[in-house]
Amino acid sequence: MNRIRKRFILEAMAAVAVSLVILLGLINVTLLTLAADDADLLTRAIADNRGFLGRGRNAGGLRFDNGRPVDGSLGRESPDMQASLRYFTFVFDKEGTATAVAYSMDSVTADEAAAWAQSLLKEKDVGWTARTYRYRIWKSDGSTYVTVIDQGRELLSFYRVLMISVIGFVIFLLASFAVLLAFSKRLTKPLETAERERTKLAEDIRQSFQIPLTVMNAGIDNLEHSLGTSEELQLLRRQLSRMNATVRALHSSNAQGDNSVGFSLKDMIGECARGYADRFAERGIGLETDVPETIRLKTDPEALKSVLDELFANAGRFAQSQVCVTAKQEGERVYIEMSNGTDLPDGDYARAFDRYVRLDNADGIPGNGVGLNRVREQVRAMNGRIAANAQAGRFTLRISL
Repeated sequence: MNRIRKRFILEAMAAVAVSLVILLGLINVTLLTLAADDADLLTRAIADNRGFLGRGRNAGGLRFDNGRPVDGSLGRESPDMQASLRYFTFVFDKEGTATAVAYSMDSVTADEAAAWAQSLLKEKDVGWTARTYRYRIWKSDGSTYVTVIDQGRELLSFYRVLMISVIGFVIFLLASFAVLLAFSKRLTKPLETAERERTKLAEDIRQSFQIPLTVMNAGIDNLEHSLGTSEELQLLRRQLSRMNATVRALHSSNAQGDNSVGFSLKDMIGECARGYADRFAERGIGLETDVPETIRLKTDPEALKSVLDELFANAGRFAQSQVCVTAKQEGERVYIEMSNGTDLPDGDYARAFDRYVRLDNADGIPGNGVGLNRVREQVRAMNGRIAANAQAGRFTLRISL
């Protein structure tokens, strides 16, 4: 099973799971809320009737026609439900003495019920007690009343639905996985085809560039051997090195990170800084780096080297004062910042990474507006993020890897 198919199945399963949790959660929360509301209606009716519920056995409540009932009442209005309700009510005077007002419960004795009611006096006015019992506390004529009703029969339906929901959730997930596994190959086939074509195109481009770059490298070596080293040849070599790094990064992205190795970030940034030190010195711009030796990265070193080269080159063209490069590690993520003096207004400059976009300070400076766009794509290929902003005369690029 290839990467695209696995990702499709995992994301689809996650979407199904979240949808089921939301749906079944709403159903079960609604059922529990309705059970609580029904119980509160009953305890309110008991409170309104000073601790009792209903009119007693055979008190009437149905209308008959030719000896047959023609309408009935549901819920708390049903005489049979009122007669079958298990509950008790106790009243407490100012001294805390308990007196039974109504007692219709087989699960506890009258003394246990009185102690139970007394233990609820410090609780809020309504709530659940002993899992399946609902209580209400109210005051009347200077006395405190406590009513507890048994909602176990009503909550049984809720617990059954909850159990069915859990079992159904597991069964539905397994069934969804089976269906996705059966049909995912057909569904992801266009994506897999596109991925193969993209990989082949990238490899064709890499191979097409490889020979000219090799020839140019050899040509520069011959020129240096014949004419000696010059600033122009060093500039050409640096640009050629960046092109080589870009081609290698293209190959690494096709390999999906298989070339990732651990390396020292301090050494890499130091090497880049030394390569651009003369350019900064010519412009009278200071260069400072602060990178802990303990930071080591496991990513494609050539891709990151290409990114850093572009950032140093960008700073070499646009910096108006001190260039600072810092790095820190927080957990598993590494943050690299490069800042320099600028006359850009304060604000976010995410658009600097868009293709062919040049900022307001680029007038008269050579460039085509693709460098930072290439940097963003390379950083994304390393599962990283990059951002840019200006504040208090400093332009800062931040990379998170």
